[in-house]
Amino acid sequence: MNKKWFPHIIAVTAFAVFIVLGLGSCDLPKDSDDNNDGNSSGNSEPNGNSNGGTTPTNRTITINNNTGYKIGYDGYSGGLWIKPSSSLDWGESLYFNPLSNGESSIYTLPARITNNGRYDIRFSNASERGRYFTKHYVMVSNGMSLTINQSDYNEGNQYPRITIKNLSGVDFDCYLKSSFTSDWVRLGDVGNNSSTTITLPILLENFNVFDIQMRSSSPTNTYTKNNVTVSNGMTLTYFPNDSDNSSIIVPVIVINNNTGYKIGYDGSSGGLWIKPSSSLDWGESLYFNSLSNGESTTYTLPARVTNNGTYDIRFNNYYGNGYFTKYNVSLSFGMTLTFSSSDLE
Repeated sequence: MNKKWFPHIIAVTAFAVFIVLGLGSCDLPKDSDDNNDGNSSGNSEPNGNSNGGTTPTNRTITINNNTGYKIGYDGYSGGLWIKPSSSLDWGESLYFNPLSNGESSIYTLPARITNNGRYDIRFSNASERGRYFTKHYVMVSNGMSLTINQSDYNEGNQYPRITIKNLSGVDFDCYLKSSFTSDWVRLGDVGNNSSTTITLPILLENFNVFDIQMRSSSPTNTYTKNNVTVSNGMTLTYFPNDSDNSSIIVPVIVINNNTGYKIGYDGSSGGLWIKPSSSLDWGESLYFNSLSNGESTTYTLPARVTNNGTYDIRFNNYYGNGYFTKYNVSLSFGMTLTFSSSDLE
């Protein structure tokens, strides 16, 4: 080898080694997966929020059990429910490994839980099926500690109860939602001329304005009351004219009995007569189930009665002391007709 080239070869070789070693030690851009769960979280910030505003894949809270009981999985349900505080729907349970009294564990929140959102959190009593410990209106944040106490035990006594009265002329399915959400929750059915009492799984001090909708299938229609301020023990009555589609006419009227007597069927006659006001003939009585004073009911009109026709309407006094009669009534489907003591003749 020519000696004059030897120093140059040594220099080139040293530079190449430097380059290789340098690249091997520097931080190359990569997706982080610190949890080995296959999800890339980017460059996570200390508060649990990743750069760019994306939802972090793994956020945790510490659960402390001071209930005096074991909580969590009870052999039937997963043992834990988390719902937005504005929602009425607890949804499906999440699995929570049983936690004995006095113990703590770390729980990874599902992706749908937003940081600093308000949630209701419920745990099963693992030893007694159907018994729960519930925290309401919790601001959930990454890394927080949540203590479940014996005072969080509830049997639903703290929840408001409202009565739905159906005087629409059709059978209903009852749906409710907070006026601040878009998710309807079915809470049962309400037959025509009946009432049902339902419990709202929500505390009124946090949310008390609801949309309450009745849905009928025969005919298909909805009856909606929006922005109802709910109070415990209230009664909400639905009439035919509460229909959302006024073009669907149900041939019923609502009868209010304020006569001071029971009216209707008395064991001999049907208890109700309807005739055109232009006629002198009351004809045969129609069956009308007896109605006590102060009560209301819907009555389905016979096919011969036309909408907005003029009719005379007579009810039997159940106790046999004359009749209660209204003359020249413009009888429109869905109307409410109140009989009082002044209608006695």
